[in-house]
Amino acid sequence: MEKVIRDHLDIAGLIVRQLTGEITPVEMWKLQDWRSAGPDNEKLYQQLLGLHYLENRLQDLECGTRQEALQQVMARIRREPEYRPAVRYPWRWLSYAAVVISLIAVASWMLARRGKTVPSPAPMVRSYGTPLPMANTVRLISGDNEPVALSKTGNQEISLDKDTRAGNHHGTLLYPVTGGSGSSAPMQQLITPKGMDYKVVLPDGSKVWMGADSRLSFPMAFTTAERQVTLSGEAFFDIKPDAQHPFVVTTARSVTTVLGTSFNIKSYNGERYEITTLADGAVKVSNGGRPQLLRPGQQALVAANAGIQLQTADMEEALAWKNGVFIFQHASLEEILQQLSRWYNVNIAYDSRVNTNMHFTGRMARGTQISAVLNFLETTGKVRFSMTGQQLEVLPAHRD
Repeated sequence: MEKVIRDHLDIAGLIVRQLTGEITPVEMWKLQDWRSAGPDNEKLYQQLLGLHYLENRLQDLECGTRQEALQQVMARIRREPEYRPAVRYPWRWLSYAAVVISLIAVASWMLARRGKTVPSPAPMVRSYGTPLPMANTVRLISGDNEPVALSKTGNQEISLDKDTRAGNHHGTLLYPVTGGSGSSAPMQQLITPKGMDYKVVLPDGSKVWMGADSRLSFPMAFTTAERQVTLSGEAFFDIKPDAQHPFVVTTARSVTTVLGTSFNIKSYNGERYEITTLADGAVKVSNGGRPQLLRPGQQALVAANAGIQLQTADMEEALAWKNGVFIFQHASLEEILQQLSRWYNVNIAYDSRVNTNMHFTGRMARGTQISAVLNFLETTGKVRFSMTGQQLEVLPAHRD
């Protein structure tokens, strides 16, 4: 019971801070998360911030000072009946409505004393036109053959050559596990479009989760001393241990060598850093100089024409894409919009007055419509957006 009360009072406190203009961006994201958690939450939010509703509640607070207002709130809290959970409605908190109403009324009273008007409730999601269609196929190119479209639903069998077939089963491409024979094997290219990730099980049994807008090249069978692949974009690797045949990932800026481990590589063109993050085991990262050894929980940052920087990784943020969420920890607007561009397949255009270095913190499921993500960013009061088709324009928060 006490936890339920605390949670509901926390939300009420966020609404108070929103009304008084003291809410932080992190708190705003928390409030938006609560609003989007269920229709009852959003309905209650809209009711609490309704002008006529608040006017009625303000009549109950006949007080001249802030202290008097707070004393009235505490008196109401003490009069609240004991909470008895309802089996049919476990998430409803109408038993605490008077507490929440009192807190909102105090905020409204404070605003009135400041000479401000109570703001109208912000819409949960502002429309940015027709929702963009999400991509639903990846492409596989085997040797010199024509590209094959792969879907994330259903099953299909792909003929790689006269003797070898791969299977696509509900979004996972499975190659037959083969051993080295010393002969070369046709190269495979797996290409994900914007807005889609994919999983492949390589010929050695290693698993690779590919991010959106990425390309992975690998042989149809690993037949040499090293298991070599090439990556452009982002992928998480879970490598099958084989001490006799190191696994080597080559990107535009670095070479990562492993024996058996789990790690993530983010290597998109145009981004400041290429980032390798180690989840388990050990890897060596080099870019022409002395190799750097990573331990679990570390990441290597490789800039163009520069050395390698090691730092402690935020593992939740680094692997968020693989787990189906966006997580932004003090991320710049430019970094956030790069992610949105890849996932929602939009082109970004900045107004020259926009500061791309402003930072945001928050999280959201990747299955969310882009309009909801943009709305979250706009509620911070730092930026606004206009979208036509697949063109997203980034504008200053305040119109001149």
